[in-house]
Amino acid sequence: MMRITRAIAILSSFVVLTSASAKVSASNLNLEPDMSATPHEELTAFLMREPAESNRLAGKRVAIVAVNGADAVTLQLARDYLTEQGAAVDVVTPRRRVESAKLDQEPLDELLVTARDYAGNERFIPVAALLDEADPRSYAAIYLPGNHPDAQSLESNPEIAGFVAQAIHSGRPIFAIGDAALLLARGNLLAGGHATAARGLQSFLFWSGVEVYDEPVVRDDLIYTSRDAFDLPRLMSAMMEALTTP
Repeated sequence: MMRITRAIAILSSFVVLTSASAKVSASNLNLEPDMSATPHEELTAFLMREPAESNRLAGKRVAIVAVNGADAVTLQLARDYLTEQGAAVDVVTPRRRVESAKLDQEPLDELLVTARDYAGNERFIPVAALLDEADPRSYAAIYLPGNHPDAQSLESNPEIAGFVAQAIHSGRPIFAIGDAALLLARGNLLAGGHATAARGLQSFLFWSGVEVYDEPVVRDDLIYTSRDAFDLPRLMSAMMEALTTP
């Protein structure tokens, strides 16, 4: 039932994504992956997966840093996956980005981030904490889902960059997708390093002094970057490995 519910919730957005044409070397969702799987097939398998049987991330806390205009697909799929694996997941946002929101004309007491999916729908995501009240050292990892392509880029948010810098200084791994890599570059967290980003933004990353790779996941020490929603299964696999490997 959970699998069907998740599929229905995301399907309206997922069907309008354009399938990547290139083949990938392997899916990291299985021990013996289909070597001919496309990114589209990998994401479909990730979306339709059975609920996890083990709490591999039990006792781990993960912060998802998002603002209004966040990519609903990369945010919600990652949040659901990490929760299924037993992690405690907090969505955190900068104080100045929090806005009042209404659903069905009724006022909401909780703080919300307004995310967008690829079908043009808005999704209201509950916020667990404000960024200036959250301690990055209390989290095992930080995840940046990036913003929707039609929203203002995440790159010019110094408060998020500062939070991420504190997390890195404390030895916490960072996982970023889409335009979130530009925020890391603007915060001098990728200077001279390796990364990837949404294909339309890779040139900006290059001119920021980053060595760019057009790969599903690129690791530079504690920073892991991916391009778009099709790479999310691989990025979650990398996070799982980072958080479970002694």
